[in-house]
Amino acid sequence: MNQYEKGIEKLAMVSAAIAATASLSLMMPAWSKSGQAVLEDSPKTIVDETWQIVNREYVDPTFNQVDWQEVRHSLLSKEYTSKKQAYRAIRAALKS
Repeated sequence: MNQYEKGIEKLAMVSAAIAATASLSLMMPAWSKSGQAVLEDSPKTIVDETWQIVNREYVDPTFNQVDWQEVRHSLLSKEYTSKKQAYRAIRAALKS
């Protein structure tokens, strides 16, 4: 498998991780404490959890020479007013 095919395969896996994270955030149990639910549903928490999944499962530090820690810092330094805005930021970061 060449580098291009490996990159495409990783992009597909990352997309699956985003979809899984989105699904999980929508399926929060109703029994959660309201304060905890607000924290777990916050756009910034979604960004951070997605970053952690991608970092743990998919990042190859030798591929594309992207400083993934800097990407996290950049993503978390922004304010997100909605989940939609958070997911857009994640998608943009994954394209780099």
